[in-house]
Amino acid sequence: MVILESDTCGIVKSVDLTYLCWFVDPRDLIQPILEKEYVKLEELRHDEDLSPKQIQRKVEEMRSDTASKIKTILTPEQQKKVRVGQ
Repeated sequence: MVILESDTCGIVKSVDLTYLCWFVDPRDLIQPILEKEYVKLEELRHDEDLSPKQIQRKVEEMRSDTASKIKTILTPEQQKKVRVGQ
């Protein structure tokens, strides 16, 4: 990821933030995703307008979406360890 910043003279230069990701704990990025899924699951659980099949379909869609988001955060080695989406 590249962001723009200016130096003390006001000259804009680009900064590559790719290497900063090495210092971010993936759990800190994954936790909000899981919390959001939990809230949505609770909402579904209390939705009396949906049939059990509709709820099941929505839960499967949400789980798939959550797994996709988590896969983008984890390295291939980390994905193997946690078996995302299985």
